[in-house]
Amino acid sequence: MSIEKRTFFRFDVNLPYYLEALTTEGLCFHIAREELISSAEYQSLLNETHKLKSLFQDERHIQNGGVQIFTELNQKLELMVWLLDSIIEGVDVGQLSEYRQRLELNQKNSMPEAKGSSKVLPLLQAFYLRLEDYISELVDVIEHSVHGKVFMYHKISPKPFKTEQYINGLSTLASKGNWLAQVITVMVAKLNHYESLYLKLKQAYQTLSDSEKWPIERVNLGAGGFAIYTSTDYFLSQQVCALFQMDDEFVFAKASCVYQSDKLNAQAKKRTAFQFDDISSEDSAHIVRYLMAKELEFHGKTQ
Repeated sequence: MSIEKRTFFRFDVNLPYYLEALTTEGLCFHIAREELISSAEYQSLLNETHKLKSLFQDERHIQNGGVQIFTELNQKLELMVWLLDSIIEGVDVGQLSEYRQRLELNQKNSMPEAKGSSKVLPLLQAFYLRLEDYISELVDVIEHSVHGKVFMYHKISPKPFKTEQYINGLSTLASKGNWLAQVITVMVAKLNHYESLYLKLKQAYQTLSDSEKWPIERVNLGAGGFAIYTSTDYFLSQQVCALFQMDDEFVFAKASCVYQSDKLNAQAKKRTAFQFDDISSEDSAHIVRYLMAKELEFHGKTQ
């Protein structure tokens, strides 16, 4: 039987799923920046960016090569910032040519090196490696997103980067106008702000990200929608974001409530039905293939 003829075929399956109401802006699984960072913190980020720009325009340190030492480190920091900001804004940067161009440029950057001994070098190298780790993690998040709409975070965040673990007194030197100390402390302060922002983002998405802990529920599923038993109250036409885990893959859709029973079952839950409003053709076909396989499996066990 063709996929077209089985579009409305429905079958009861047990699988993990996650539901969340659509935001007022019509977005799925989206945490607004305002929920993650205060206006004062955001202003601090702007101030740090402005301060770095001013320090890198210092003519004396352009001439003596000081600015050049930090150019690649700052490019790496800005890449991390751009990736994280894009995710927060819900932009599918993985489809942009700028994304590949930035990653290619980043690959050309090298870890800071120096001839002879240097107290600053271990700090700069650790800073470089910390940025590399964040960029690698963010790229992994982006490239394993579900249709560029759902982002999942699985790595535990490290403790904030601290200059004191490498050199003492940098803040004091910076307050006295030392250019090198100012650049390092401002770059680290900016990193710390984005580390905090990223941690809050992970915490906000923790339930969604931890798919291994999603409850396995019975779902009456079809390519046109699904029905579940739930203790959550839904009103007719209420829109939700739905994410189903089928074997090792995820199916994503926007759906709206078309029915909720007034009667409770033995577990004090109501039968609730949803129709898919927005689902990709690939995910719709995936549902049909999955259900056909489960149906064959079921009939094989009953014969």
